[in-house]
Amino acid sequence: MSASEGRDLRGAARRQHPRIPAPPLRVSSLAAQIHDVSHGGVSLTSRSPLRSGDRLQLLLTDALVHWTQELEAEVVWSCEGRVGMRWVGLTEAQEKWLEDRFRAWDQERRAGTDKPLDEIRWSV
Repeated sequence: MSASEGRDLRGAARRQHPRIPAPPLRVSSLAAQIHDVSHGGVSLTSRSPLRSGDRLQLLLTDALVHWTQELEAEVVWSCEGRVGMRWVGLTEAQEKWLEDRFRAWDQERRAGTDKPLDEIRWSV
C-alpha cells in the first residue's frame, strides 16, 4: 500500500460527512479540479500553491444545471497539489444550495444507475 493510499484510508475513517467523488461541480475562482465534495468541505487538485490556513472564496458551478454559489473555504491540508478544504461560515442559503445539489445529483444518478451516490463517476 502506498503512503497516499494509507492516508486516504485513515482520512476515510475520520470523516464526519460522506464524500461525493468527482461530482459534476466546477470551480472557476481557482485553477483547480474538484476531487470530491461533502457537507464539510471539498478536496481538489490545485495548480496554485496553497498552505494550511489559507482562506479562499470558491465560485462553484453545478455542471448539470449551471447554477453557481460562492462558498468560503479554508485549507486544512495540502500535499503535492492535492488540497483538503473545509467550508467556513456557511449561511443557511449556502447550506441549502449544497443540500439541493446533492439531492439533484442523487436523483440524476438514480435515473441511470443503482450505484450509491458516493461511488458514481460523473461525465458532463
